[in-house]
Amino acid sequence: KNSDTPKSKQLVLTPRFLGRGEGRTGQEAPGGAGRHREDPGASRRHQQAQLRRAAKEEVAARKRAVGSSGAPPVLVGFVALAESQQEEAAKLMEALSLCVPDSQLVKMRPGLVQMAVPRFKQRFTMVQPDRGSLHAVLDTAKVCDSLVFLVCPPTGLDSWGETLLSCVLSQGTPSDPTFIVGAMDEIPAKKHTEVKRLLAKALASKLPVEKVTSVASEAEAVTLLRTLGSQKRKEVGFIDRRGHLFAERVEYSEETSCLALTGFVRGATINANRLVHLPGWGDFQVDRIEAVMEPARLGKSQRGDQEMQ
Repeated sequence: KNSDTPKSKQLVLTPRFLGRGEGRTGQEAPGGAGRHREDPGASRRHQQAQLRRAAKEEVAARKRAVGSSGAPPVLVGFVALAESQQEEAAKLMEALSLCVPDSQLVKMRPGLVQMAVPRFKQRFTMVQPDRGSLHAVLDTAKVCDSLVFLVCPPTGLDSWGETLLSCVLSQGTPSDPTFIVGAMDEIPAKKHTEVKRLLAKALASKLPVEKVTSVASEAEAVTLLRTLGSQKRKEVGFIDRRGHLFAERVEYSEETSCLALTGFVRGATINANRLVHLPGWGDFQVDRIEAVMEPARLGKSQRGDQEMQ
């Protein structure tokens, strides 16, 4: 061969990064190298988003169920922190009971009222424990969903009221307490705001108090009732993990030596095969658990509002 004939050359490709769209010929490489690969991080993020959405829906459903059909009513306790506010607490309960015209009201016993408010789609149980008994106040506050404390306009709290407030706060509450000032008829109207500010400042040494309110009109009573029904509540472990019942009606039969307690079961379920504890009396065996008609219902067509245990 002629030495001037050009020799064949070998083409050598050096590896380098190709830009987006560079080097594509429209044909996929054999072996599926050009297939779309699913990002495992995207799947993980999607799963986490679903879990967060489910948690938010669960919290919203639990909040909507407070006091509604199929759930126990909102239990509200009224405690007077001064001896002069005992009568004011009873008047406040009556004002809240009558502030909504279309509500259904049932008085179970003195100091205990059942209330169904179709406008709010909620039911309420309002109770005023014996102020002179520390154990009665603590046992009631332990199972209440909301607490309302009444303070005296001139003096605020008396010595026994300070003891009650300290013990209740030490025990823990599922929601922030609401402070209501009593009647301020003897105080000039222009000083009402100043009195509320001074009371809130005096209570700030025990707990953070945003404001002290008053209920002097029907509109303020409706606002307070709506606030009590929509309060933000936190879970209290020793209450939610144990089934408990606030006795609204107590009947004792001497013939059978049986005590019948009627109320709503809150927290976990109560098993008839296990013992129950009565504060101050001890543990007892359960004979049976029956379902009875509720005293105040939102609607006859709702099955969950027709029976209580």
